[in-house]
Amino acid sequence: MTKHLLKLIAAGTLTLYAIPGAIAQYKPAAIFVMLNTEHNRVNKAIKAKWDKELAETRKDAEAVIVVTKNDFRDHYSLSPVYYFDDTNFNKLKQGTYDGIIKNEDGSSATDFPRNKFLIVYYGFPETHADPDFPLRKGLVIIDDKMKQATKGNIKVRGFKRNKKYYYESKHFDIDYKPIARTLIKSIPNI
Repeated sequence: MTKHLLKLIAAGTLTLYAIPGAIAQYKPAAIFVMLNTEHNRVNKAIKAKWDKELAETRKDAEAVIVVTKNDFRDHYSLSPVYYFDDTNFNKLKQGTYDGIIKNEDGSSATDFPRNKFLIVYYGFPETHADPDFPLRKGLVIIDDKMKQATKGNIKVRGFKRNKKYYYESKHFDIDYKPIARTLIKSIPNI
């Protein structure tokens, strides 16, 4: 019966909320959500003295961080959620966690798991192994061994453009689609 339920979950026809406990064996110890700071775009605007673009980029980056946190606060409850800035991704890959992993309020997290976690973000995948599959933004999942858990990214479907969870810049390629529910559906397939 559990196999059948997991197939329904994977197909997206049954949510994990409907069968509490059935997914416990797949539950990660924690989720580390990468926040898009637009660091490179901000630095470029500073160097070029593009004040208007700098202000717009900062506004967009802050809005993406807000909707990302809203999404995970309201839609993900399988395990604790922590955050880190994209500028610290390489440090995290090297095993540096202290001062990098943050609570939702931005304070440094001190009591978080060092294994059995998943790193997730909305964006382009680290690796793209399927030439027949178009490269696009989506849910990217990386395991605690710092390996991408899927061949590419996972398309985000079935969301409403609610401003609390969705953001799209008017001028730049800066956006966020809610990924927390898609993550819950994807965990059994990792």
